[in-house]
Amino acid sequence: MSAHRFVTALVGSALLAGCPSSESASSKTAAPPTTASSTSSAATALPATVRLQGEAYGSDWAVNLVVTSERERLQAATLTAAIDATIAEVARQVSAWDPQSEVRRFSDARHRRPLKASRSTVQIVAVALDVAARSEGAFDPTVGPLLDLWGFSSSTKGTVTTAPTGEAISVARERVGWRHISLEGEMLNKDRDDVSLDVTALGDGAAAAAIAALLGERGCSDFLVDVAGEVVVSGRAEKDGGRRDWRVGINTPTADAAATDSVRQVVLSPSPGALLSLSTSGTYREAWSSDGRRYSHIIDPGTGAPVTHDLVSCTIVGADVVVAD
Repeated sequence: MSAHRFVTALVGSALLAGCPSSESASSKTAAPPTTASSTSSAATALPATVRLQGEAYGSDWAVNLVVTSERERLQAATLTAAIDATIAEVARQVSAWDPQSEVRRFSDARHRRPLKASRSTVQIVAVALDVAARSEGAFDPTVGPLLDLWGFSSSTKGTVTTAPTGEAISVARERVGWRHISLEGEMLNKDRDDVSLDVTALGDGAAAAAIAALLGERGCSDFLVDVAGEVVVSGRAEKDGGRRDWRVGINTPTADAAATDSVRQVVLSPSPGALLSLSTSGTYREAWSSDGRRYSHIIDPGTGAPVTHDLVSCTIVGADVVVAD
């Protein structure tokens, strides 16, 4: 997987005035603009849902938060700044786009000296390495050189218009291999100077997890968090003064998915006191074409090229949004 997210709509509560109710689903791309901490002017009865939203990593974040008192409603409206700060902190740790992030500094260093990292960064890298091992390298957090080559990295996105040569792919693959990366306590290690680490594929999920943790610390128990399509839910949604399961809309995987309202609904019903998450990725959005062939951002580390199979979308539901991502 790579950096870009594909889950679109989220539903499951009474949203903003003018937005769809929880009985329907709509694409994020079709949602009307709103301010970051707006609530429906018609939402006077309690319980009710406050919707907060903002920007994250070139996409957006949203939180649907069920409140049961006017005090909770007022407190919810003050959460936006804390959520934005949480998102910024995750970027400071693992962003591939920020030259000063911990992961980026580790990747850019052309030496083998270990880099001390924050506990959160170490935890994210540990997940990446664990999934790499469990998938026998199908997921590889060192695949950056291949993303560069195919035009899907922070430095080459939108600049590549022709497929690279076999020789170029072979050269790039020499720098790819998750076993070159290791953890020792709080230290990030690599055994090749030119190996880079890219955990952007876990970044949105990490931000969603951090926001969910923040909400839990603030005493919130019924919420839905969405960061660029990575979703975490807790408790139950609110509907017409009652409660129901959360419902998340996933884009039907078509070539025009970015501009369509066509979705498929997934019902999320977490156990009491637990979180449940959802992550979707696919080949149907982030891609470019050349000489009649379409190349997606999902790279097979085994071949060094975009995947060629017919699977266009996959959704993972599980307890840990970082693992799902």
